[in-house]
Amino acid sequence: FREELKRLEQVPLDDESRKVLESACEGLPGRFQEGGFVVQGAESVAKEATGEVILFNAEKGYGLIRADTVEGDGVEAFFASSGLNMA
Repeated sequence: FREELKRLEQVPLDDESRKVLESACEGLPGRFQEGGFVVQGAESVAKEATGEVILFNAEKGYGLIRADTVEGDGVEAFFASSGLNMA
């Protein structure tokens, strides 16, 4: 399935397919690139948090922290191990 998607990414869109895709993506932030529409993700705002790691995927290097700070009490926050301060 992934190979087919990669192949389709490289195929230029014809006018009819582009109109269908434009209609489906109307209002989404992003741009057309090669054979598809790339949705622009939300900008990340990094914040410092302390808490308990409740999920960690060591192979991929990310997880969730249940924050125990006053501002984020009980809130779950995504983290990447590359952004951790192990102090």
